[in-house]
Amino acid sequence: MTERNSDIGRRSERGWLRDLYWRLHWYAHLGKKAILSRRFPQMEKTRVRISTLVARYRTPIVYWQLRLHLTKDFASEDLSGFDLRGLDLRGVSFRDANLTGAMLDAHIIQADLTDAVLHHATIYGLDLSRVPAGVDLDRARLVGLHCSDPSRASDARLRGAEMHGADLKNANLRGADLRSVDLTGADLRGAVLEGVDLGGRANLRSVNLAGARLYGANLAYADLLGANLRDADLRDANLWRADLRMADLTGADLRGAIRDEIAEQGK
Repeated sequence: MTERNSDIGRRSERGWLRDLYWRLHWYAHLGKKAILSRRFPQMEKTRVRISTLVARYRTPIVYWQLRLHLTKDFASEDLSGFDLRGLDLRGVSFRDANLTGAMLDAHIIQADLTDAVLHHATIYGLDLSRVPAGVDLDRARLVGLHCSDPSRASDARLRGAEMHGADLKNANLRGADLRSVDLTGADLRGAVLEGVDLGGRANLRSVNLAGARLYGANLAYADLLGANLRDADLRDANLWRADLRMADLTGADLRGAIRDEIAEQGK
């Protein structure tokens, strides 16, 4: 059955390639006519048609290449906007690849993501404790982010990432880059955030940071509206211009914290 499915997949791929070849051949003919007649607007229209066609036909081709394990080398490829969910990506190389806006799941961490661009990519069900060192998740959208191994320190690059409702209880985030992140409604109870940079107007609205260790953390200009900071360790933290309105600071240790008149409203 597996061999039959593989054969069907290969025949389907050959059909797409044949169709793509003749369409490109036709558009090349139109492009040649445009050049000979000096119809430059027609040339641009033809170029856009070719680009759109290649993107539309390449998506299923890449999908079947991965599904049937026909190739594992996608280094430096432009895969922006591709849906790669549900695929076995073990051993696949996306080194230097452009995955901007791609739809991905937790299997993506099985691949080589060295220097891959994941800006605005949506990744479902990612386990932060299993993310390899050096993976750049800056500006990614992480849906269902969690941490199964709180004892493992994470140095993930998460600058500007969107992590609404993330479950990061007791997570060790010491060393992670969390500047400008959006952690609205996230659960960070007991999390270790000592010395972490949460500046750059990070969105921490309604975040649960009860008992979190924020010793020496940078929270300058952070939006902590309605945040739960009960019993949090905020010693020597930078709270300059942080919005602490309606935040619960009951039992929080604020010794040595840098505060101003805005942060004082959170008292």
